[in-house]
Amino acid sequence: MGCSKCKNPLLAEDELSCVICGRKFHFGCAGMYERNYRRLIPSAKSSWKCNSCLNNSSISGTNDNISDSNDQLIGNPASDDPSTASLKCLLTQFSAEIRDQAQSNKDELKGLITSLGSKVDACVAGLQSLTTRVDKIKNDFDTKYAAVNERLNTLESAGSDPSGSRECPLNVEDSMAEIEERRRRASNVILFDIPESATADAVGAAGDDLRAIEEALSKLKPEFSGLVDRFFRIGRVNQDKVRPLKVIFDSPSTATKVLATNRATHPRLLSISSDKTPTQQAYLTKLRNTLKSRMEAGENNLTIRYVSGVPRIVTLSSNHLPSQQSKNGNPKQPQERP
Repeated sequence: MGCSKCKNPLLAEDELSCVICGRKFHFGCAGMYERNYRRLIPSAKSSWKCNSCLNNSSISGTNDNISDSNDQLIGNPASDDPSTASLKCLLTQFSAEIRDQAQSNKDELKGLITSLGSKVDACVAGLQSLTTRVDKIKNDFDTKYAAVNERLNTLESAGSDPSGSRECPLNVEDSMAEIEERRRRASNVILFDIPESATADAVGAAGDDLRAIEEALSKLKPEFSGLVDRFFRIGRVNQDKVRPLKVIFDSPSTATKVLATNRATHPRLLSISSDKTPTQQAYLTKLRNTLKSRMEAGENNLTIRYVSGVPRIVTLSSNHLPSQQSKNGNPKQPQERP
């Protein structure tokens, strides 16, 4: 006859037979180590019960099952042998300690698994958030790249237009150079009508210019005077003409704030302009000539205004009458020069 669990053949010296159901098992299939099996006394073998019969028997509770198994290992529990009672007590205590340790390990493992699960969920949420941000950045980049590419194609087409009908016939290289030049000048402003120092000493003259710059900027906001990085006069010395001052601030945002603050004052406190490139100056000159021609033709309600950073000829509203403007449509001095 074979083992009731693994169905392999049984040897008489290796088998355990259940006293209740009569099924036979290898001692290993019955969950018993060989060293424990070899120590079983005949009465323990003859009264051995399989796990199924133990679970279905009238004996309930884990402690009773452990006690019954211990009785099988140590022989007759009713024996008055002191060593047998002592061994039973030790086995019961050991079983209780093993059971408590197993429960403790189970609880600790459960806590670790729960903590690990929370960390995994947080990582997944972070990954999803990062993926969303990356997708947003990619879409934004694609949109801006398409816009820049379209503008470059437009500029390239303008540069190759033989009719010359474009206002700015620049090729791609010229366009990129113009963009870089505007970026380089973004922190600069040009101050006009600042009297030049009478001293012949260059260091002394620079000190006088610095004090004049700080005094002029303080009229707008006191903090502007401390944001000047460097400055210098533009052009050669001319006794009949005051040279403008180029002022370089610490950042483009400071230059923008200075121009905007001066633009918001009425009347303008300073005669000031952004540092324009030659291309910008040429475009503005052409725009002024166009404005002059249109005003000479009878259109007196026109002026030059910056729209999204680009100078345009616009029609004055009803509350800005031509009589309040200078001849070229801009406020009288001091002014922010186009």
